[in-house]
Amino acid sequence: MVDTIDLDDPAFAETTEYDPNQDQSVRIVPPELDLAKNSIQYDIKLSIGANKSGEKAPYPGSTGRGTKYLGLVVKAQVLAPGKPYDKAFVNYPFGTISTLVFNNTTSAADLSRVLGKPMPVKLSQTEQMGYAMNLLKNEPVVQGRLEWGTYCTKCEKEIPQLTGESNWPEKKLNGDYAGHEQTSACPDCKSEVNASARIKKLVVVKS
Repeated sequence: MVDTIDLDDPAFAETTEYDPNQDQSVRIVPPELDLAKNSIQYDIKLSIGANKSGEKAPYPGSTGRGTKYLGLVVKAQVLAPGKPYDKAFVNYPFGTISTLVFNNTTSAADLSRVLGKPMPVKLSQTEQMGYAMNLLKNEPVVQGRLEWGTYCTKCEKEIPQLTGESNWPEKKLNGDYAGHEQTSACPDCKSEVNASARIKKLVVVKS
């Protein structure tokens, strides 16, 4: 990946075949359930993040096969007033959207679909990024499902016993349930590990 965009590169002016109504994810992701068997979904605010040059702008990249594409860093912030994880940032899938075609669509077009504004067909890569950025500039709020987990640096492995929010120790506030702790102990080496969360599915625009 390079740090600046060459606007004269003809690859970015070429149109791409993609289905603006296609869900790029082939996974059917059920919501995680809390201990009372209620669906755990979150309000998540999306915004444009800075690229490696520190600019909130698209960046160019290429695959190992030389296919050129444009990417855009996307930030995702949980909105949960009154709860411990309010305003916490979580990992957007792969951290970016792009103009690479996968499963008959691009992640830029897929996000536009989720936001209720399907991308017009046969836009150039530059136009695709411009369309997606225009939707993100107002920092839309969507519903999302998160995937909790952790990695133990001492054991150098993921910890399956701590996969899923409901597998983390409960937090109490004045004796009442107040979510789950952000830290726990590795069941093997007993060292402290931190919870991490990433989006596993965006659901729908919040009206």
